[in-house]
Amino acid sequence: MFSLCEAVVQINEAKMTLLLSHAPLSTTEYMRLMKVVEGQLLKALARHYLGEDGQWMLHIESLVQAHIVQDELRAHRFSKRLTTRQASEWLSHSLEQLEMAAGGAVTNPLYSFLVEYFGPIRETVRDLQLAEGKG
Repeated sequence: MFSLCEAVVQINEAKMTLLLSHAPLSTTEYMRLMKVVEGQLLKALARHYLGEDGQWMLHIESLVQAHIVQDELRAHRFSKRLTTRQASEWLSHSLEQLEMAAGGAVTNPLYSFLVEYFGPIRETVRDLQLAEGKG
Protein backbone atom coordinates (compact mmCIF):
# COMPACT_ATOMS: atom_id res chain seq x y z
CA MET A 1 0.00 0.00 0.00
CA PHE A 2 2.88 2.34 0.78
CA SER A 3 4.24 2.00 -2.76
CA LEU A 4 0.93 3.19 -4.21
CA CYS A 5 0.89 6.21 -1.90
CA GLU A 6 4.50 6.98 -2.81
CA ALA A 7 3.59 6.79 -6.51
CA VAL A 8 0.77 9.31 -6.01
CA VAL A 9 3.18 11.67 -4.22
CA GLN A 10 5.70 11.40 -7.06
CA ILE A 11 2.97 12.03 -9.62
CA ASN A 12 1.78 15.14 -7.79
CA GLU A 13 5.34 16.46 -7.46
CA ALA A 14 5.96 15.94 -11.18
CA LYS A 15 2.70 17.69 -12.06
CA MET A 16 3.59 20.66 -9.87
CA THR A 17 7.02 20.89 -11.47
CA LEU A 18 5.41 20.89 -14.92
CA LEU A 19 2.85 23.52 -13.96
CA LEU A 20 5.07 25.84 -11.96
CA SER A 21 8.29 25.83 -13.96
CA HIS A 22 9.16 29.38 -14.90
CA ALA A 23 11.72 28.50 -17.54
CA PRO A 24 10.93 26.17 -20.42
CA LEU A 25 11.88 22.59 -19.60
CA SER A 26 14.24 20.66 -21.82
CA THR A 27 12.58 17.91 -23.82
CA THR A 28 14.46 15.30 -21.81
CA GLU A 29 13.24 16.75 -18.51
CA TYR A 30 9.72 17.13 -19.88
CA MET A 31 9.69 13.47 -20.99
CA ARG A 32 11.07 12.35 -17.61
CA LEU A 33 8.34 14.22 -15.74
CA MET A 34 5.61 13.01 -18.07
CA LYS A 35 6.79 9.42 -17.60
CA VAL A 36 6.27 9.90 -13.87
CA VAL A 37 2.83 11.47 -14.37
CA GLU A 38 1.61 8.90 -16.90
CA GLY A 39 3.37 5.77 -15.69
CA GLN A 40 4.32 5.85 -12.02
CA LEU A 41 1.04 4.49 -10.71
CA LEU A 42 0.97 1.79 -13.37
CA LYS A 43 4.52 0.77 -12.45
CA ALA A 44 3.62 0.65 -8.75
CA LEU A 45 0.62 -1.55 -9.49
CA ALA A 46 2.73 -3.85 -11.68
CA ARG A 47 5.35 -4.17 -8.94
CA HIS A 48 2.64 -4.91 -6.40
CA TYR A 49 0.78 -7.53 -8.45
CA LEU A 50 3.50 -8.92 -10.73
CA GLY A 51 6.58 -8.51 -8.57
CA GLU A 52 9.99 -7.13 -9.39
CA ASP A 53 10.97 -10.08 -11.54
CA GLY A 54 10.42 -10.29 -15.26
CA GLN A 55 10.43 -7.79 -18.05
CA TRP A 56 7.20 -6.06 -17.07
CA MET A 57 8.85 -2.75 -16.27
CA LEU A 58 10.46 -2.52 -19.71
CA HIS A 59 7.09 -3.18 -21.32
CA ILE A 60 5.40 -0.57 -19.17
CA GLU A 61 8.11 2.05 -19.72
CA SER A 62 7.99 1.50 -23.48
CA LEU A 63 4.22 1.76 -23.57
CA VAL A 64 4.14 4.88 -21.41
CA GLN A 65 6.77 6.60 -23.57
CA ALA A 66 4.84 5.75 -26.74
CA HIS A 67 1.62 7.00 -25.15
CA ILE A 68 3.26 10.33 -24.24
CA VAL A 69 4.54 10.84 -27.80
CA GLN A 70 1.11 9.96 -29.18
CA ASP A 71 -0.58 12.36 -26.76
CA GLU A 72 1.77 15.16 -27.75
CA LEU A 73 1.00 14.52 -31.41
CA ARG A 74 -2.74 14.56 -30.81
CA ALA A 75 -2.65 17.71 -28.70
CA HIS A 76 -0.55 19.59 -31.26
CA ARG A 77 1.93 20.50 -28.55
CA PHE A 78 4.60 18.75 -30.56
CA SER A 79 6.30 21.84 -31.93
CA LYS A 80 6.59 23.26 -28.43
CA ARG A 81 7.85 20.16 -26.66
CA LEU A 82 9.29 17.62 -29.07
CA THR A 83 10.52 17.55 -32.61
CA THR A 84 9.50 14.83 -35.03
CA ARG A 85 13.08 13.59 -34.95
CA GLN A 86 12.93 13.22 -31.17
CA ALA A 87 9.57 11.44 -31.43
CA SER A 88 11.02 9.04 -33.95
CA GLU A 89 14.07 8.40 -31.75
CA TRP A 90 11.94 7.84 -28.63
CA LEU A 91 9.63 5.46 -30.44
CA SER A 92 12.62 3.56 -31.83
CA HIS A 93 14.11 3.40 -28.34
CA SER A 94 10.82 2.10 -26.93
CA LEU A 95 10.63 -0.59 -29.60
CA GLU A 96 14.26 -1.59 -28.91
CA GLN A 97 13.38 -1.99 -25.22
CA LEU A 98 10.46 -4.20 -26.17
CA GLU A 99 12.61 -6.31 -28.45
CA MET A 100 15.16 -6.83 -25.68
CA ALA A 101 12.40 -7.96 -23.32
CA ALA A 102 10.57 -10.17 -25.84
CA GLY A 103 10.93 -13.88 -26.08
CA GLY A 104 9.17 -15.32 -23.05
CA ALA A 105 6.06 -17.40 -23.63
CA VAL A 106 4.18 -15.33 -21.06
CA THR A 107 5.06 -11.96 -22.59
CA ASN A 108 4.85 -12.95 -26.27
CA PRO A 109 1.15 -11.97 -26.70
CA LEU A 110 1.83 -8.73 -24.82
CA TYR A 111 4.80 -8.01 -27.08
CA SER A 112 2.65 -8.51 -30.19
CA PHE A 113 0.00 -6.18 -28.81
CA LEU A 114 2.54 -3.49 -27.99
CA VAL A 115 4.17 -3.66 -31.42
CA GLU A 116 0.71 -3.25 -32.99
CA TYR A 117 0.08 -0.25 -30.70
CA PHE A 118 3.27 1.42 -31.94
CA GLY A 119 2.34 1.07 -35.64
CA PRO A 120 -0.08 4.00 -36.01
CA ILE A 121 2.12 6.25 -33.88
CA ARG A 122 5.14 5.55 -36.08
CA GLU A 123 3.05 6.23 -39.20
CA THR A 124 1.99 9.60 -37.78
CA VAL A 125 5.60 10.53 -37.03
CA ARG A 126 6.65 9.42 -40.52
CA ASP A 127 3.85 11.51 -42.06
CA LEU A 128 4.97 14.55 -40.06
CA GLN A 129 8.54 14.05 -41.21
CA LEU A 130 7.40 13.87 -44.83
CA ALA A 131 5.29 17.00 -44.36
CA GLU A 132 8.36 18.80 -43.02
CA GLY A 133 10.41 17.59 -45.98
CA LYS A 134 12.62 15.42 -43.81
CA GLY A 135 11.48 12.00 -45.00
